[in-house]
Amino acid sequence: MIELHKTRASDVVRDVLRLPCRFPRQIIFLRDEVDLIGMDGTTRRLVRYLIDENQTSYFPNYCSTIVEAPIDDVIGRHFSMMESQSDAYMKEFTERAGKIFNLFRAAEPRFDDNDVVHLRKRQSYPIELQKKLIDMAFAVRQLLIRNDADTRQFPTVTRLAINTYLFRYCLFVALYFARWIKSNRTDLKNEKRIANQLMDMKIGAIASFFDGLLTNDSVLSETYEEAVFVSGSLGGYIRCGRGLTGL
Repeated sequence: MIELHKTRASDVVRDVLRLPCRFPRQIIFLRDEVDLIGMDGTTRRLVRYLIDENQTSYFPNYCSTIVEAPIDDVIGRHFSMMESQSDAYMKEFTERAGKIFNLFRAAEPRFDDNDVVHLRKRQSYPIELQKKLIDMAFAVRQLLIRNDADTRQFPTVTRLAINTYLFRYCLFVALYFARWIKSNRTDLKNEKRIANQLMDMKIGAIASFFDGLLTNDSVLSETYEEAVFVSGSLGGYIRCGRGLTGL
């Protein structure tokens, strides 16, 4: 919902959600990022855990009171508040995106040309390349954890970490930047574009637990396929628990 509220929230939200609001009982909402970050890596009822039952059940009411109702002062204030929150979030996210990029550039020499060849193929990755990606994902995760004391809440064993949203997202980031830098696209002149693509990776990370990802973004689509393959190779829960059989 952050994306929908960035600019002209009242127009964008009502326009984008008009079609979903025609079929509100078919829409599922996921838990917010704060809840998802607390995943412990267990897979029992994992997909059900990702779903926010309260927001899902409330969506029909949201459609009738916010999306389909005439805009009044109350609704206007609601959208203004959400737009302000979204703007603040994106400013912080853009700053952190730059830090992630700098982190990866420092680690970039570890990835040689042979690694890049394997990254671009859907095949079994060599153990050394898998280790580099895992180390990079853990490094990104550490950067994203605001309070170092909170590291005790996050799995340190790869077989558990790979089944958490935060680590899965960090793996997406590692794969994204591995492709980005080795394609000689290393400048950060357009930080907004970088931030937007990293935001898309959040969607990809969530989608990797479900059946798939519908997108016209070739970068996101290719990164998704790579991340799903790596996650499955590491024993991760992918495609609603069907493993690598869907590949």
